[in-house]
Amino acid sequence: MVDTSILFLTLSHRYLGDESWWIDIQRIYNLSKRPIPFFDRELDYFDQMISMSYFFFIFSSFEHSIRRIIQVYNSELNKSQSNINTLLKEVIKNLDLDNKDEFIDLFILIRNSIHNNGLFIPRGTSSNRKIIRKGIPFHFDKNKSIEIKDLWIHWISISKEIVSLFNSIINSEKIKKIRYFPDPTELSQ
Repeated sequence: MVDTSILFLTLSHRYLGDESWWIDIQRIYNLSKRPIPFFDRELDYFDQMISMSYFFFIFSSFEHSIRRIIQVYNSELNKSQSNINTLLKEVIKNLDLDNKDEFIDLFILIRNSIHNNGLFIPRGTSSNRKIIRKGIPFHFDKNKSIEIKDLWIHWISISKEIVSLFNSIINSEKIKKIRYFPDPTELSQ
């Protein structure tokens, strides 16, 4: 993912500020003319793309690994819960680990919003949500884009917590007893 982020940053630095590049792109792809410079808005779009890619990659890797572990550890639990939020909370309770419900809710809400192009679209009857995590409020307003001030600082913090959560699961006594977790996505030798 770092490579993808570096690629995005390099492209944005090289092209997004180049007026002649934009004029060529507008002509080649028959795009409507936009006032130049509009660099700040395009950088915001690029930052959104980098942020979503980063978080989606981290979460997908985490979810895939957790589901593989739970499938081997407790296949009945795995079958009974398709919802990753509930599945994580159940396995943490089952492994006698510290409660992480608030953190799980936070990153699941972010994940679900990313699936909706940044909009918070709640399921069921819920509407707005506010989660205060480590003194920082995260607002999820129904049918509105999630906005997180100083997003990259939070991505790093959230990433560290995801890794910490994963480590606590794989280092729990019940999981450490399992010697191998088959993964169908592994490349065979």
